[in-house]
Amino acid sequence: MIDNEPVKDKHKLMESDKCKDIAKWAPNVVVKVPNCRQGLEAAKALSAAGVATNLTLCFSVNQALLAASVG
Repeated sequence: MIDNEPVKDKHKLMESDKCKDIAKWAPNVVVKVPNCRQGLEAAKALSAAGVATNLTLCFSVNQALLAASVG
């Protein structure tokens, strides 16, 4: 089971390469991360590692632009 408690640390979002392992389940798997500062940092690192990511709902244009900028 995957823990869905709020995370305040980008390293916990990528704890023990859990996201990379999940991304290997199938070629069309996308890892969803929260749309917050820590989530953006984690998404950028995951994207650089070749993991497809999706950020949670964007409530403003700024959030959408930040999400697009991380890859």
